[in-house]
Amino acid sequence: MIQVLLVDSDPSAREMAGARLGEEPDFILETSSSPEEALALLRSERFDVIIAEEGLPGMGGLEFFRCIRETGDQVPFILFTGQGSPELLCRSMDAEADFYLEKGPNPHVQYTSLVYLIRRAVRRARGSQEEHEFSRFSLDHISEGVLWTDGRGTILSANRAAARLLAREERDLLGAGIREILPILAGFFTGTGSGDPVLHETQVTDGTGNTFPAILKLHTLRHRGADYHCVILRDISARRVADQHVHALKEFYEGILESAHDGIWVTDADDVIYYLNPALEQMTGYPRRSLLERNFLRDTGAGRMEALRPFYEDAREHMRTVAFDSVPVTAATGIPLFVSGWFTPVRDPGGHFDGMIASAHDVTDRKMTGDAYQLANRKLHLMSSVTRHDILNQLMVLRSYLEMGEEMAKDPELRGFIGKERAAAEAIQRLIGFTRDYQEIGVHAPLWQPVRDILIRVRSMVDVHGVALEEDVGDLEVFADPLLEKVFYNLIDNAIRHGGTLTWIRFSAQRDGQDLLITCEDNGIGVPPHEKERIFGHGAGKNMGFGLFLVREILSINGISIRENGQPGRGARFEIRVPPGSYRYRGERGGSAVAAAGQSRTRSLPGR
Repeated sequence: MIQVLLVDSDPSAREMAGARLGEEPDFILETSSSPEEALALLRSERFDVIIAEEGLPGMGGLEFFRCIRETGDQVPFILFTGQGSPELLCRSMDAEADFYLEKGPNPHVQYTSLVYLIRRAVRRARGSQEEHEFSRFSLDHISEGVLWTDGRGTILSANRAAARLLAREERDLLGAGIREILPILAGFFTGTGSGDPVLHETQVTDGTGNTFPAILKLHTLRHRGADYHCVILRDISARRVADQHVHALKEFYEGILESAHDGIWVTDADDVIYYLNPALEQMTGYPRRSLLERNFLRDTGAGRMEALRPFYEDAREHMRTVAFDSVPVTAATGIPLFVSGWFTPVRDPGGHFDGMIASAHDVTDRKMTGDAYQLANRKLHLMSSVTRHDILNQLMVLRSYLEMGEEMAKDPELRGFIGKERAAAEAIQRLIGFTRDYQEIGVHAPLWQPVRDILIRVRSMVDVHGVALEEDVGDLEVFADPLLEKVFYNLIDNAIRHGGTLTWIRFSAQRDGQDLLITCEDNGIGVPPHEKERIFGHGAGKNMGFGLFLVREILSINGISIRENGQPGRGARFEIRVPPGSYRYRGERGGSAVAAAGQSRTRSLPGR
């Protein structure tokens, strides 16, 4: 019978080994989850062979093996590991473990090999003829080439990977000199080797004359009074190609950064600037050397980029791209600059902050031009307001005198002239009112506005003369100029004035592709075909036509259009087309989602 001790911290691995090895009728298997537990078992029981994983908790498999040997126990030891590498193979050989076997993807092959090695170890321990020392290692499970030589450099063993990489038969390698196979190692074998590994990166010529880049690693160990060498051969052709590709990409992107017109700089995980392009140097006037290796948050503050700090910290804290616009920074000359740009954080493989890429564009000219424009606009606005106020005052005086003259005039013809003069004065007053409304278009920033709330407010301001006002817009909100209220006011006023015998006006909203249509329709007399576009012109209509002209102008500020699409004799139908991104339903944010569209119901608007 063969007493086997398996030491592995993985319960599933112990269970699998128990099932596989339990199929052998002469095996008695004992398992342990830790080296400490196994050492306790060895003090009370005797085993014919020990199998251990390298990645054990507390101490590795080889360290566990050394603890066994320190007690004088020469029980055969097999390192059965899933963490295999040529370096681990050499370490196991140096420690004089009996066998080394890597766990592979095929359980049947894996455990068949393990059973074979167990029996070989037990046979040898029980006095069988000792086989060649290096044939005990399962080298063919390793992807790197492995060659074992004696102290003079004669090859004693070579695995399949070595034969494949060197394009030679295994039998041709055995007994050959390592100097002829790998000439770069000739100097190493002329002297006395040491126990320290030696590393070479070189070009290797195979048996067909082809060359490939490789890393050669040499381990020297002393075994039973003699020196032996383990040569590990690793083909790095794929890595070289990848390195060349990375280098080409690096040059490509550096070329883009160096020639960019915008200033670009990059910081590391500690916020230290390690790259900036010429454009940033030229924009700010600061020499590159005065910014490189400086902490962006700590060393570029006062007098330089202090105003950019909150945007950088926001991007760093929330790990998102943060844009900034017209932020003041100070150039080397002391002159303020205004810049726009963004900060984009870089993540490491674990998703943590690993640096920042930043870009800045000089918008000083734009900012100064915009400020000058705003100042001029404010002055024009003030002048227009003052002028309009003065004209309205004079109109009030004029209309008062006209009314007095009309009352005093006895001649019917004279009264007729005065009536026409008064009508002209009223027209002038309406024109002045129009200039006030038109001046306000685009002055204030657009905002999200609930359509139903606007309709309720407008209904309270208009005398509809018994006409029913209905809405079916749900919780629709539109992103438009604050004068949107005047749009709906003028549409209702236009219908009341020109609809004839209408009895109802209805507002509704429905999706049309990606757009949204807000319709205002009535059951009045409608609009003749030749008038459908003309009614939006300046001065059209029966009352100077400013209402619909103003409606179209207000909507166009934010890319919203309007047209009349009704049938003459059956009522007018005005269609307001709102593009994606400029409408939403209350409770939703951004985009043009219309989940609530079609779910509302027609409701009458409350009257005054």
